Amino acid sequence: MVAITSYLLLGGPAHGETRELGPEETETSVALLGPDKTLQSFTYVLREVQAETAPGKVYKRSILVEKSMPVNVATQALGALLLQNFAEELIRQFMEGGELVANQE
Repeated sequence: MVAITSYLLLGGPAHGETRELGPEETETSVALLGPDKTLQSFTYVLREVQAETAPGKVYKRSILVEKSMPVNVATQALGALLLQNFAEELIRQFMEGGELVANQE
């Protein structure tokens, strides 16, 4: 059985999406049709980011980073993405405490 792992993508057009990689894979590409109707390819490379979560405790995670993005910028982009996701969840929870006025299920 081959283990497939899902990784977060940072930078480029697939920022914030996830992709699955096999155990021997270290990169993936995303193709996008540009404004001039030419196909553009963006390569995401598996990199490790580290962060100190408490004094003396450093954790690392593997993420897919757009090839031209430095790791320190990727760490900042990760923080911004996580804050955005957290804010969206807080807004959802806050609003669902109000009165339901429409349900289009």
